Amino acid sequence: MNKSLKLNTLLNAFRMLLTVLIPLITFPYTSRIFLTEGSGQLNFASSLVQVFILFASLGIYTYGVREGAKFRNDRVSFSVFAKELLIINGVSTFITYVVFLGCVYCIPSIYEYRYLLLINGISIGFSALGFDWVYGVYEEYAYITKRQIVVQLFTIVAMFAFVHDITDIYLWAFLLVLSSTGANIFNCIKARRYIDFKFRKNEEYRLKKHIQPILVLFATQLAATVYLNIDTVLLGILSTDHHVGLYSAAVKLNIILITCFTAMMPVFVPRIVESLKDGQKEEYLKLLKKVFTMIIMFALPAVVGIEMLGGELITLIAGQAFKEATATIHILAPIILIASLANIFYYNVLVPNGKEKMVLVCTLLGAVLNLALSVVLVPIYHENGAAIGSIISESLALFIVAIYVIKTDNEIMKSFPKIRKYIFGSGLIVLCCFVIKFLIQNYIITILLSFVTCMFVYFVTLLITKDDAMNEILNMIKNKLVRIQSRGCK
Repeated sequence: MNKSLKLNTLLNAFRMLLTVLIPLITFPYTSRIFLTEGSGQLNFASSLVQVFILFASLGIYTYGVREGAKFRNDRVSFSVFAKELLIINGVSTFITYVVFLGCVYCIPSIYEYRYLLLINGISIGFSALGFDWVYGVYEEYAYITKRQIVVQLFTIVAMFAFVHDITDIYLWAFLLVLSSTGANIFNCIKARRYIDFKFRKNEEYRLKKHIQPILVLFATQLAATVYLNIDTVLLGILSTDHHVGLYSAAVKLNIILITCFTAMMPVFVPRIVESLKDGQKEEYLKLLKKVFTMIIMFALPAVVGIEMLGGELITLIAGQAFKEATATIHILAPIILIASLANIFYYNVLVPNGKEKMVLVCTLLGAVLNLALSVVLVPIYHENGAAIGSIISESLALFIVAIYVIKTDNEIMKSFPKIRKYIFGSGLIVLCCFVIKFLIQNYIITILLSFVTCMFVYFVTLLITKDDAMNEILNMIKNKLVRIQSRGCK
């Protein structure tokens, strides 16, 4: 089974575009209804439940993609492997529910959010049914993209139909859960194409061999979740719902873009695992260069654009009530590039090479620093303190993992692209945004004109300077158009 890597990347790019556009529709609408306090409560409950979902799912996604890719052409062996992971996942989900309910009803500071937490907690039980790792192994990005379109369209329609005032906060939380759990049910049904779910007497399930690597990856993802959620949780505990709301608005765009860029990486994992298994070092380095190039090519101008238009973007996304979060969005912007590069080292270099323990070490160091800085800075600087803690800890984690990878295998440097063209193009973005902001006062027109102008200038610059990645994208589009035209002629 050799699906087009370019097609998969294109599908994932489209999926990432949806990931960007949909929250930019829903968040401005809901933030104006629930304001900073309501938005803060929603994000606090969601962030806390995400930690429990992580405990329920362990490190199964990453482990499943890596190990499942080794025998994806053998349905019998793959089915046994999948059932072994399902058993482990079922046990972890049950234990997680017991702890979750204990926390909700026994901790006073959490109990006051119990209704939102219980609604969000429905997702914990359905996390085991997602089988996203199966679709990663078999590169089913067309299905994942279609599923995401259906889920996100449902969310938008339901939002406009049912969410109208602050009393609808619980309904909105339920609709978000329903959209995600519905996707998991469809995943489970379709997974029968790849997995025989019947538990047969003659099958031997070896769970023990999976536990150690899964727990290492789980610990890594737990530390990573600390990066994403501990600042919001600590803001809820050490500050107020108002500051949680401001921080949530500022971090929203960053999370969307980081999710977009890191979503590119799993596309390459099955191919990277195969190239390593077959000893094809040149192919491995070639794949790494592609993913590094794509991330830098798109993430660098995104960081620059947010730095230039932070105030306008926060007003567009959340409204004037969130204007105080402008400084926070400026502090957080570089994390888009920093976190994306770190994730390449983690999940496209170290994990495929079986070095997940080093991923754990780097992530833990960053997470501990983030926790310590947040405890010190949040009571004083509130949302800005949380942002400063995040940027410092992410930078440290990237530095450590980059040094380790280069010292372990200096050939990895061959896969790192030349970035002068991307820096020059991003510099032109600064100039364009400065001129547009000087001439136009309306923030919506400023954003739209800046986006169109900067995109045009940036990509034309790459074309003029004959950037290899840009030329490859153009050739792919041309070839696709030629094929469509040839089908039309027939």
